[in-house]
Amino acid sequence: MELINFSVKVVGSQGVLLNWETASELNNDYFAVERSNDGRNWKTLAELKGAGTSSDIQNYDYIDPSPVHGISYYRLRQTDFDGTFKYSKTRTVDFEFENHESKLVVYPNPAQNTIQVFTGKREQRSDITVYNMFGHEMMSVKNIQKSSDPIVSVDISSLQNGVYIVKTGQSVTKFYKN
Repeated sequence: MELINFSVKVVGSQGVLLNWETASELNNDYFAVERSNDGRNWKTLAELKGAGTSSDIQNYDYIDPSPVHGISYYRLRQTDFDGTFKYSKTRTVDFEFENHESKLVVYPNPAQNTIQVFTGKREQRSDITVYNMFGHEMMSVKNIQKSSDPIVSVDISSLQNGVYIVKTGQSVTKFYKN
């Protein structure tokens, strides 16, 4: 497995976005996303299925919806089908609750067929609406308040290529479809 990018960043007051990319994978079973408060004691947050064996670039995203206050350390543990594993380099992020506004995050951007919308805390969620640049509603996703997952997948395959606006509650952002 050849990891070519691994980044972490704060996405508003509700989470930390981890994004990584591989140039190739050989017998890659899964990635475990791990977090630590001190750089020594690690907790597995999630496991994401790997591509197995691939020579194509693969992109992965995960949002930590419950980051801890202050500095956190993140790393990936990549595990092969035979159980052997290796760790990525460690990345750090400083998550200060009082210094960030609630922010809507849409990724990937630009997108092709599906966008992932980070909707924040359950009590702050609202319907997701997609508008074109003229302000015309193109689609909406209803009743996301009931979901326990802060990330909602939205199928945008029916949209033409261009720039769109996503709105949920009072938060607005744009994305590009290509």
